[in-house]
Amino acid sequence: MLLDAIFGRSSTRSLTPSPSDDYWYNPVGLSSAAGVRVDERTAINYSAVWCATRIICETTAWLPFVMFEKQASGGKREAVNHPIYPLVVGGPNQGMTNMIFREVMTARCVNWGNAYAEIERTRGGVPLNLWPIHPSRVKISDTKRETDGRITYFVTNDDGGKTPVEAANMIHLIGANSDDGLFGRGVVRFGRESIGMGLATERYGAGFFGNGARPGGVLEHPGKLGETAQKNLRESWNRVHQGPGSGHNLAILEEGMKYHTIDIPPEQAQFLETRTFNITEIARWYGLPPHKLAELSRATFCMPSDVMVFSKDGPKSVADISVGESVWSYDDRGLPVLSRVLRSACTGFDEVLTIEARGRILRCNAKHRVLISREVTEPYRGGRGQYLTVGGEKVRKAWKEMYVPAGEIREGDYLIAAESLPGIGSSSAPTREASVEFMEALGMLAGDGFYARTGKRKYEAVFGISHGANDKYLPHYVSCIEKEFEQYAEPYGTRSQKTKPLSAKRRDKNTTVFYSTKAMQELRACGMVGKAKTKRVPMWVFGLRRELILAFLRGYLDSDGTVSKTGHIRYSSCNEKLLEDVRHLCILAGVRCSNIFATERESRFKGYESTRSLLYGFICSDVKANMLIGSHTPMYNERFAEKLARRRSRNVAVYPCEAKQRAKRDCVGRCKVESITRSTVLEPVYDLEVEGTHCFIANGVVVHNSNIEHQA
Repeated sequence: MLLDAIFGRSSTRSLTPSPSDDYWYNPVGLSSAAGVRVDERTAINYSAVWCATRIICETTAWLPFVMFEKQASGGKREAVNHPIYPLVVGGPNQGMTNMIFREVMTARCVNWGNAYAEIERTRGGVPLNLWPIHPSRVKISDTKRETDGRITYFVTNDDGGKTPVEAANMIHLIGANSDDGLFGRGVVRFGRESIGMGLATERYGAGFFGNGARPGGVLEHPGKLGETAQKNLRESWNRVHQGPGSGHNLAILEEGMKYHTIDIPPEQAQFLETRTFNITEIARWYGLPPHKLAELSRATFCMPSDVMVFSKDGPKSVADISVGESVWSYDDRGLPVLSRVLRSACTGFDEVLTIEARGRILRCNAKHRVLISREVTEPYRGGRGQYLTVGGEKVRKAWKEMYVPAGEIREGDYLIAAESLPGIGSSSAPTREASVEFMEALGMLAGDGFYARTGKRKYEAVFGISHGANDKYLPHYVSCIEKEFEQYAEPYGTRSQKTKPLSAKRRDKNTTVFYSTKAMQELRACGMVGKAKTKRVPMWVFGLRRELILAFLRGYLDSDGTVSKTGHIRYSSCNEKLLEDVRHLCILAGVRCSNIFATERESRFKGYESTRSLLYGFICSDVKANMLIGSHTPMYNERFAEKLARRRSRNVAVYPCEAKQRAKRDCVGRCKVESITRSTVLEPVYDLEVEGTHCFIANGVVVHNSNIEHQA
């Protein structure tokens, strides 16, 4: 142990490394099979070895290094008064910081297998300094160990002599690979062949591109040229075509000359792949993931920042997901579960694919894996069902779920999408226990609600609803608001103790307002205050139980939605982000919905010039699910009932063996891929690594875990 060695006996003089170190430390043959000399000194010149060593050393040096002492009561405290505390926490000597000391010792322990530091003591035996000694200068002698257990270290001096140092005055860190526990062997010793291949590849590449004797092309002359003619031709050719800016100059050939290019043989051009393989080998020797050494050929990267991930607290941008959060995922049974995020990072820039399917749009790079269902052929094994004969063999078509890179997805495949999520099942709002009437009122305010200031001091005391002159739903929502905010009664005056309940006032035929400062304060606390293009669905709404989410959607339908004669719901808004939140609520509640689309509209107001703006919308086409949302507009409910009555339905018994499959079908569905486009603009992409299930839901689509740590 480090501290046990420091508490030893007094020392000899300290020694520092010298350039004249010999190589007796590594007596084994140093030449690798690649023909390159490999030892601890030459190996560090290989970039992969340098990078791996630096990462291990810096990570070790960054760790907290504090000295504690036990107390009589059984606890512990920092030993600031201990005589060696300045060496352990401060610095080992006057010319070296504690972090540098640990980096040096760790590097030598990893690559050489041994790290040494001599302890300089005062005459009283108190440690004064720690002096690192290069491993190539130290030899261990344990001839007396069998008799008295003593170990002596012999340190080579600059003049070639050897100075003995007792074990009590030497800190010796031994690597993991030690046969006898006295002498360690580093990574370089065991990985000599892999390192030698990497060094040889680098030398070959440098020689091939820098000093290679292979010409780039040949000029063929029908006759025979003398030495002077050859020299003049070569100089004139190089004068016109040599240099970085002259590679594409027009060549004029005379006297029947021809120019032939010389291509690089494939076996020589593959050395780039060999370099990539070598980096992976070095990462394996040092126990590091390849991406730590900047080897990103297998990196998946992930998705741009506009992709929304379904978290426990609602949909969030993939760039805003932090470590420790819970996101929705799917287990081996295909059922939704919450999984913890282990890592989240921006991993670089890449081109992004846009995969558009019915009801879902996914944006990711070509390497990221997505769960799809694809039609495949498999051998026909008899039984019921049709089969085909292909090449004299009977096969049958089947649909198989698989993870494939996004770049390999083709039109006609089906994305596996989330149809519904169980939700958290909460009923708590930031200020109260939410009720159905409260959520309906908030849904109405999210769509057609507005907020204003009144009075000389401009208190925020007015909120209201914009509506049609003869809207049938208005009495219900006025009643809901008056009931839910009944406790916020306003006094008649400053001297009177009488109060009046919150009541609606019809400002004009299209506006109903409510006056209450306290009610406005609660709406602000619930995250409901905002303008038409800044309002969002509060995050706490996504954690409510299903009936409360449906109540919010019902209120928003009556304010900013319509129901067609076919029973389809169309939600609309000029606020795309708000509409995206509402769409995610529909997915969470199990209401099938389309992608968001935009239409251009013209707005005309008396006394103002007409303006054109975008109106966003999406469609919910499942009438049975739409009836769960419902409406307080009688005409909408009549259309739901009429369309549902026309549907042909039958009750089918569900056997126990089908129960799990039925539960899975209720949670996930399939969306047919209709188009795939690639953007040539590089965008920042983000990765998530999810614990256990190794997948998560992005834009409503099941995608594979990115596995940042290993990039597999």
